[in-house]
Parts: sequence; C-alpha cells; structure tokens
Amino acid sequence: MCIKDEIKFLYTKKDKLNKLLYHAHLRAALEWGNLWHSIQENILMSISTKLDHVYKNLNTKLSKLTHLSTTTTDSKHTFFQRITNLTNINFTQEEISILNKGLKYNLGHQQENWIKNLGLEAECAITLLPQEEQDYVRHRIVKQINRICTQLPTHNMLTRKQATELRAVRSIKDKLRTNNAILTKADKGNSIVISYDSNYKCKVQDFIHKNGAIET
Repeated sequence: MCIKDEIKFLYTKKDKLNKLLYHAHLRAALEWGNLWHSIQENILMSISTKLDHVYKNLNTKLSKLTHLSTTTTDSKHTFFQRITNLTNINFTQEEISILNKGLKYNLGHQQENWIKNLGLEAECAITLLPQEEQDYVRHRIVKQINRICTQLPTHNMLTRKQATELRAVRSIKDKLRTNNAILTKADKGNSIVISYDSNYKCKVQDFIHKNGAIET
C-alpha cells in the first residue's frame, strides 16, 4: 500500500510539472514567435547531452557493482561468541536456541493489548511528520489497523513454535531470577553476556572508581 500511494503521489507530481511546462511553452511561444522552435531544439539538445553524460556514469557504476570478483582471500576472521555464560547456570538446547537469536529477536507471541499499543506507537510516529501529512497518514493507519482486527482469529491460540519459544523465555527468566543473574549486551559485537547481578555491579563500580573520573 505504501508503494502504491508513493506511485500515485509521483504521478500527481508529474502531472503538475507537465502542466507547468505546457504553460511555460505557451508563454515562450507567444513571446519569441517563430524563434521559439530553434530555441526549443537547442534546449532539448542540451538536455539530451547532459542526460547522456549522467546515464553513462550510472551505467559505469552499475557495471562495476555487478562485476563479480574473481579474487579469493585466505584470511580468516575471528568472530565473537554469540553467548558468553559467566555463571554456573545450565541452559537447555531450546533456551540456547532462543538466546542465539539475540536480544532484538521479536517473539511471535502477541501481548493482550498489542493492538492498543500499536495505535499509540503509530500516533507517536505520526506527530513527527509535517502537519499537512498527519491526517492522511492517520487515516491510512486506521484502515490498516481495522483490517488487522477483522483478520484476527476469534481464539488466541499459539502455534507450536510460539508456544516453544514462550516456554523457553519464561524458563530463562525463572533461572535468572532464581540465581540473581542478568542478561546484558557485550561491550563489543552483538554477543550476549550472562552474569551474576553482584559481579555486574562490582564491575560497574570498578569502572567508575578506577578510570580517573571526577564528579562534577
């Protein structure tokens, strides 16, 4: 729908430009008379030369981008571990699998009020748009949300994958809560570090007091 709306907008913009160009041609023809045909030919020739130069550069860039490299490299890259467990907590294979997907992984399970939250988040995003575009975008979003509501199943049943992931996430939370541990993002890379809460606080305190920072 966004692509269709963008195409309609561009066609509307093109029609306005064509009308402006048409009226400009009429005014030039009235002012220059028979000389306008020669002037118009020179303008078109200049534009054509400019476009040829632009398209030549674009084609050169495209040919370089589509050219497949035949060189091979023997260098090996060292990657950070996806999960670094600094505790004695044992995780099952299902729990490791869900942790390997990263902290930004979006669970398929939907919260109870996710439709309401979707509307609030959309409204917050709309307020950042120009004032003249807000009503139109708000109308489009309302239609999309209504369509989502009509397509929702009457019963909130989870698929097998969603139930497995939700069970794994709850198990991870229980283990972290029981052992006073936390999940956090590593300083480098997108790795996940599992650490005891006390150790994490000690490292934070060491960083604050040993790096020479002065309180303002």
